[in-house]
Amino acid sequence: MGWLGRMTQWKDKAGKKGETQSVGLFTYPVLQAADVLLYQTTHVPVGEDQKQHLELARDIAVKFNADYGDTFTLPEPFISKAAPRIMSLRDASAKMSKSDPSDASRINLVDDDDTIAGKIRKAKSDADGLPGEVAGLAERPERAIW
Repeated sequence: MGWLGRMTQWKDKAGKKGETQSVGLFTYPVLQAADVLLYQTTHVPVGEDQKQHLELARDIAVKFNADYGDTFTLPEPFISKAAPRIMSLRDASAKMSKSDPSDASRINLVDDDDTIAGKIRKAKSDADGLPGEVAGLAERPERAIW
């Protein structure tokens, strides 16, 4: 996605909240890029939905390196084949997100072991299928990837 695409995406998201959207939504990808580039990272574990932010980090690194000499390593995405997206614990059709209003939909970094175990026990899952029995489950969002 090029700069124009990112600007359009920002305008679309900002438009949903009218004039109340902060500039944080616009600058956040640049801050993510700084976090990656600062440590000369070669590979970054990301979900498929975050790949565009890593592409922005690469674009920034290429431009900076062209202007000021080789400074930043160009990071490559590492996307797990087993779990390219981590889904919500409450709604398997949505990705896990810190912005979800339900705390039960995600595992927080500050959750203790008992809280995590409780959230996982209550997670919506595929109660009908067993590992390897994927026939007929293709349309169900809670199907496991085996």
